[in-house]
Amino acid sequence: MVNTINPEGENDKPFAVGILFFQQNPQDSHCTASVISTNDGNTGITAAHCLYDTDTGCFSDHLKFCPGYDNGKESRYGCVAVIKANIPTDYINHSVSDYATLKWSRILIVTFGYPQDGDMNCAEDRRTFCSWRGNASKENDSSVPLECVPPFLGHGSSGDPWLIKNSPPNNFGYLIGITSFAFTKTCSDI
Repeated sequence: MVNTINPEGENDKPFAVGILFFQQNPQDSHCTASVISTNDGNTGITAAHCLYDTDTGCFSDHLKFCPGYDNGKESRYGCVAVIKANIPTDYINHSVSDYATLKWSRILIVTFGYPQDGDMNCAEDRRTFCSWRGNASKENDSSVPLECVPPFLGHGSSGDPWLIKNSPPNNFGYLIGITSFAFTKTCSDI
């Protein structure tokens, strides 16, 4: 069947779809999973039989979702651990409703900059190069997409890069955003 909506982009790789690696009985296996549009951005869906074997009554473990995985390689977004799975009892008891929802962990980032104050563990004198590593979380009460980090990065941190898949000593990674400030009660409460 030809893609009549976007025939030129038929082989485009949507990063909302990826491979779900897991172990079942205890062999390595995989299925396809995709991201669901939710407020937190950390929810997905797959087939329930990928997570539960009705013949043995065993649940899969060591679940890892890799969005945009292609040709044996991770995309620039890497992989995230699945921290929770919900399987309908209809599937477990009667092998119907073959779907399951997934929840994956937050995105680990690193940011760098030259703050003059804030909560980064460094000299905070506007001259010292500082870094912070941790999890970004999505701001649910915002009318625009907004990611937050728990510490106050400090004045002078505006423009700091947010990198994923960063590895010392060269600190290369993939830029996914920059530090900007929004005055909201909920971000400071993370």
